[in-house]
Amino acid sequence: MEVLHRILPGAVTLAAALSLTLCPCVPAQPAGPRGTVRIQESPPATLMDLVVKDMPALEAAERVAKAMGFEKVLDPKGACGGKTFTGTFKERPAWECLVAILEKADATWGGGTIGDDYALNLFPAAGTSYRYAVQGGLVARFSQVEIGHHSTDPMHDRPSALWLLGEPRLSWSFAEVSVADQKDAAGKSCDLLGLDLFSGRPQQRPGKDPADPWPGLSAFAVRGKLQRVPKTVAVEIAGLALGCPRTEAVHGGNEVATLESLGRDGRFVLLEFSFPSTAEGESVRQGGWGAPPEESLETFSGVRAELTDEQGARVSPTVLVVAGDGKRARVTFKLNTGSLDKAGGIEKTRLRLWLPLEKATDTVAFEFKDLVAKR
Repeated sequence: MEVLHRILPGAVTLAAALSLTLCPCVPAQPAGPRGTVRIQESPPATLMDLVVKDMPALEAAERVAKAMGFEKVLDPKGACGGKTFTGTFKERPAWECLVAILEKADATWGGGTIGDDYALNLFPAAGTSYRYAVQGGLVARFSQVEIGHHSTDPMHDRPSALWLLGEPRLSWSFAEVSVADQKDAAGKSCDLLGLDLFSGRPQQRPGKDPADPWPGLSAFAVRGKLQRVPKTVAVEIAGLALGCPRTEAVHGGNEVATLESLGRDGRFVLLEFSFPSTAEGESVRQGGWGAPPEESLETFSGVRAELTDEQGARVSPTVLVVAGDGKRARVTFKLNTGSLDKAGGIEKTRLRLWLPLEKATDTVAFEFKDLVAKR
């Protein structure tokens, strides 16, 4: 069995590190926070060279998923059990590689499970036909019920499912998105599927045409303007400790982020930080339910933040609260002491933030064709 796996050279380039100015707002203490600020080019979509022969499908899926930034791959129902994959990819998007592996194994992915916020969860396709379209670091997946299916529970029994998913390490959001060029099973124009935006992320909604019984979709396209962040101001603060002083991180003479406080609240540790932001409102997200709570901060403000241990593994908050007044966003990580103990204590962690420095907009399209045989 031969394996070749690499992320293309130059995929991530860091500019020369710039000095970090830490400005305690109280008299200096012996072991205060310390860190660095640097300009960092954001990683592009992961392109992979992958050559495998008779590799267990789960192992092949893990190689690709971890290259994209998933911490682990779960297969609770044995979707890949006993199946192997043979294939060769040359400088292909990682999602394309993963889709090929899962299609061969008759598997797909679903939502995360409790306690596994950063995992890719696999499930058997179980007779459902899934179709995929890849655009760089994003993938769109579509499935639908049989033509003529009658729904007995419109609230929970949806005739179609469209899901857009990005690589975990990429920052992305949509400024605009729509479903176009819809054709029903007879090839006639229709409006059976729609998308709305919530904090830049598409969510499916029903179209305007009657859909019960389900007439079937034979083709459609998802078109939109995708916003990405080519370059960020990356802040990393170590030397954390309970009761440490309020500390500012400064770049170019301007404050870019502030560690506000770090203290204990019963069985939890509260880590509070803030940064300039035009975001308004409030968002509260509980972790441990299969979706990283840190994503709510990025969709709310465009800023990525995480707490990591010395090996770089995430220490995810039990609850994340962010509030913005249009000038500044204030964030609270409510951290379970058990998770911190596994990381070696709060003193062994570091706070990392990526604040947008440049933004770009790309036009993207996910095309789906020949979804059903024409009548």
